[in-house]
Amino acid sequence: LDNKATSNDLTDQMLVLIIESLVFGLVTSILLSFLLSKTMVTPIQSLTEGAMRVAKGDFSRKIEVASQDEIGVLTDTFNDMAGQLQDTLRQVENERNKLDTLFLHMTDGVVAFSRSGRVIHSNPAAARMLRRSLGPDASYDALFGEVAALEQVLNVPDHLEWDLQVRDSYLQLLMAPFDRGRSGGGVLVVLHDVTEQRKNEEMRREFVANVSHELRTPLTNIRSYAETLTDNAGEMPPAMEKKFLGVILNESDRMTHIVQDLLTLSRFDSERDELKLARFPFGEAVKDIYNAVYMDAQKHSHTLTLDIEPDMPDILADRERVIQVMMNIVSNSIKYTPDGGHIDIYAGKRREQVWMIVDDDGIGIPEEDRPRIFERFYRVDKARSRQSGGTGLGLSIAKEIVDRHRGRLTLLSKEGPGLANRLELNIEGPGYEKE
Repeated sequence: LDNKATSNDLTDQMLVLIIESLVFGLVTSILLSFLLSKTMVTPIQSLTEGAMRVAKGDFSRKIEVASQDEIGVLTDTFNDMAGQLQDTLRQVENERNKLDTLFLHMTDGVVAFSRSGRVIHSNPAAARMLRRSLGPDASYDALFGEVAALEQVLNVPDHLEWDLQVRDSYLQLLMAPFDRGRSGGGVLVVLHDVTEQRKNEEMRREFVANVSHELRTPLTNIRSYAETLTDNAGEMPPAMEKKFLGVILNESDRMTHIVQDLLTLSRFDSERDELKLARFPFGEAVKDIYNAVYMDAQKHSHTLTLDIEPDMPDILADRERVIQVMMNIVSNSIKYTPDGGHIDIYAGKRREQVWMIVDDDGIGIPEEDRPRIFERFYRVDKARSRQSGGTGLGLSIAKEIVDRHRGRLTLLSKEGPGLANRLELNIEGPGYEKE
């Protein structure tokens, strides 16, 4: 019995020891498993949180690398990837800002349409050129439907060019599809304002027509009088022959003046006619003009007066060209003032400029013609101008000369009949800038 009891005690003790060992091992395993999982899961959670921040655009924080194992290498690689992605996005943002700035401030208009014809993008220049707002209600059909159908533009291989007139402006349209073959594509329209080009082309055509007409008229007269002299050689009275030859000479001189004026304007346009700047007394130049035209004014019974302020300064300018401008202005006043009129010449100094005004009581210039008076070959009264021998280029040349001197040649408003011209020049020459 004692041996059996002892055996049972030993068995019970062994069982308790085994159970205690199992419990201790289980607790130890749980603790070790928890620590091991914590060590592995924490970096993965950090990576997950970092990936979520990057997905939201937050690149401000890097994930700390706590180990040098595979997870540490992965974390380090993720940080490098996030840095490169941040740099790339920053570069893309900079380029987009540049394009947005260019798009907003470019002089050409740009309008993008979806495949359904809805406006998806436009710049201020386009709205300004089309003279209407390009809001959500705007559509391709409403804007350009009369020029070309949307489907036609979507199917072109390259682009289409069209012209569009909007009130008094002329626009050149370049239409091209984008994202061809994709459901999200559309049409891009670029608008270029060609109004000035059209006006310049019209002015060139008018200029050529005027030159042809101005040269054809004296040539026709010369030919007519020369043929008459040839057909009636020896039969005409000497006085008649002399009169016809005088007409031929006058018409030849007129053609010479036209050609000389055209050559002068051509040199101005090509910047080949440089100013010969030198100092000379402005007041003396005005007096020289007065003396030069005095006899001509007397022939027309005009009253010609001169009023020059004292102490007039010397100016830096091309004296020959300035005299040419003055002579043109005064000669026009004498020419277009009826006999017995009054022509007053004033000259003075104001701050850093000198000025001359020629005031007459002649036929004047109608208000509607004044904006064009300095255009080439423009005449208010064409028949009267040709009878007086004018080429229609004098004021154009005068304006070119004054502009090259950085001066001003203007028509002044005045009460009563006649016209007043004002010439202003800088005392220190063309390069002087007023403060």
